[in-house]
Amino acid sequence: MRILFIVCGIGFGHASRSLKIINKLYGLGYEVHVITSGDALQYFIEEGLDNLYGIPGMGIKWSGIGFSPLYSAAHYLRRLRYYKSIINLERRIIDKVSPDLIVIDSRPISQLSTRIYRHIPRIVLTNQLSITSNSGIVNELILYRLFPRIWLTSDKIAVLDLPPPYTITYRNNVDVISRYPHYLDGRLIFTGPIIDRPRLDDANRDREWDIGFYISAPLYDKKLFTLDVVRYIGLLDGHRIRASLGDPGCKGLSIEAGNLRLDGWVRDKYEFLTSIKIVVLRGGQTSIFESIYASTPMLVIPAANQTEQIENANRVSELGIGEWLDYRALRRDPGILRRKVMYMLDNYDEYLENLAKIKTCLVKYNGLDLVVRLICSMVG
Repeated sequence: MRILFIVCGIGFGHASRSLKIINKLYGLGYEVHVITSGDALQYFIEEGLDNLYGIPGMGIKWSGIGFSPLYSAAHYLRRLRYYKSIINLERRIIDKVSPDLIVIDSRPISQLSTRIYRHIPRIVLTNQLSITSNSGIVNELILYRLFPRIWLTSDKIAVLDLPPPYTITYRNNVDVISRYPHYLDGRLIFTGPIIDRPRLDDANRDREWDIGFYISAPLYDKKLFTLDVVRYIGLLDGHRIRASLGDPGCKGLSIEAGNLRLDGWVRDKYEFLTSIKIVVLRGGQTSIFESIYASTPMLVIPAANQTEQIENANRVSELGIGEWLDYRALRRDPGILRRKVMYMLDNYDEYLENLAKIKTCLVKYNGLDLVVRLICSMVG
């Protein structure tokens, strides 16, 4: 049986979780092919993946402080013909591979390009059924209507999140489900996240570092976040600090001097997270779930205008498993970082109690096995 994965190329999160599924399918004897772009393409090349097809990326645009919805929208509108060529390229690859199943990880344009293959079953893997903007009118009139209908053309939708009440990307999932109950019945499943599941008792070991900076983001935003870490790390003088640059090209880099340790790439994320008391991160869903599994409270600093990260950051605060900082506010008053860290250390036990509640639910869900079983059931 031949399975084709089409993976969103922004950042490493989609690629890393897809690779876990792919390796499991290899072990079961399936032939797997992958179409992707951008950061994910680099990641798969570094991992030595076979049957890999690189295509042009979607061209997300960033400003000096974060994601730019206006620039991105203008970019898309100017390049409609270019995106049509991407769709045609994907279809040529699909014709060449001739798969028995198509798995699409968070790539809406691929959902559109594969609609003509009605004889091939399709599964969508996604963190969220819709996206949001800062405008309620835009959400109601366009986004909440458009994005769910794109995903609803698939045979199955796997939301890689916990079911309510512990859903992390809450509004973009739970609110949308209430709008389309008749379409989603029998087609949607909350699988839980696809993350490594190490021994639970390791989370209770002594934490030798006070604060950890975990840099994981698309390439341009990663540069911004790295510069921020360098800029603000001095504000935390007196604390033991560990930082990961999140760059697979720097796997050999590891520097330790005094109260600071810097790693270019952390292969064992769980070891990193269980070695620190508080983790500072961007707000990607996978990183949040990994931190919950490691029982590590979070300080989330989402990129400006990145609505999924901002919603995830809000949810971390609502669930009482961490705090979040507005990126623009941090730029105006860098001292807020130290004040937040001190507040979290003073109230540390409360975060641990709330983490324990969600972790009890999280360990019941093996997202990797659930998704693999779903795939196997659809290809036989």
